[in-house]
Amino acid sequence: MKSCLVLLITLLFVQPLHAWNKNGHAAIAAIAEDNLTPEARKQVRELLQDDLDANNRPSGRTTLPEIASWPDEIRRIDKSNRYVGWHTHGNSVCTGKLGTCWLNHCVDKNLLRYIDVLKNKRANHRRRNEALKWIVHLTGDMHQPLHSWSNRDSAGNVAAALEGRPITSLHWIWDIDLLDAALNEGPVTAKLETAEKLPPYRLAVMMWLLETRDVSLEHAYMPLPGFRCGTDFAGPYILDSAYQEQAKKT
Repeated sequence: MKSCLVLLITLLFVQPLHAWNKNGHAAIAAIAEDNLTPEARKQVRELLQDDLDANNRPSGRTTLPEIASWPDEIRRIDKSNRYVGWHTHGNSVCTGKLGTCWLNHCVDKNLLRYIDVLKNKRANHRRRNEALKWIVHLTGDMHQPLHSWSNRDSAGNVAAALEGRPITSLHWIWDIDLLDAALNEGPVTAKLETAEKLPPYRLAVMMWLLETRDVSLEHAYMPLPGFRCGTDFAGPYILDSAYQEQAKKT
C-alpha cells in the first residue's frame, strides 16, 4: 500500500506544469490522475471516501481535479488567518537563495510535511485525506513563478496590466490571465515518468523550487521593460503580446 501512495506522490512531481487558479489546479490534477496506476487509483478512491468540503459537510468529490482547490476554499473562510504564507515562499529571484520560511509553513515545507502524512499508514483517514488534498494543491502552487520567487516586490505585487486591459498586478496576471490564456489553447496532457525514474521526493521538491526560480527570472521578470535585479519596480508595467506569448509557452 505504501509503495502505491509513493507512486501517486511522485506522479505529481514530474514536469514543470503550471497550475494556480481553480482551472489550473484542476488541470494539473487531471494529468496526475490520468497517469495513476490501477492500484494507486483505487487508493485515491478510498482516501476520498466521505470527503468533506471547507465547511466540513460531505462534498461528494471523488477525483483529484475536484479536490484540487480545497486548500484555497478553507483559506477563504478562515477568520484566524492561519494559512497566510502556506502557499508561497519569499525567495529572491536574483540570488537564488532561499528566504525565511515563516513558522516553517511555506509552500515547500508544507508539501514535504503532507507527503509524510500521506505516506504514514498509521495516520487516520481524515488526516491522510486532507494531506492528499494539500499535496495536489501545493504541487500547482509551487510551480507558479511568483509564489516562490520575487524581486523586492512581495511576490510580484507590482502594478501591471495586459496590453489594453485594466491594471491589476504582475502576480494576478500570472495567477489568472496568462494561465487561462494557455489553457484556452487546448487541453493539457502529459505522459509522466514512473516512480522508479524519479529522484527521492525531498530532492524533487528542492529541484522544483530551483526550476521555478529559473522560470520566474527568465519569463516573468527579465522580459519586463527596464528590469534589473535588485532594483525596485517603477510600474505599472504594460505586458505586450510578445510578453504574453513567451509566458504562455513556459
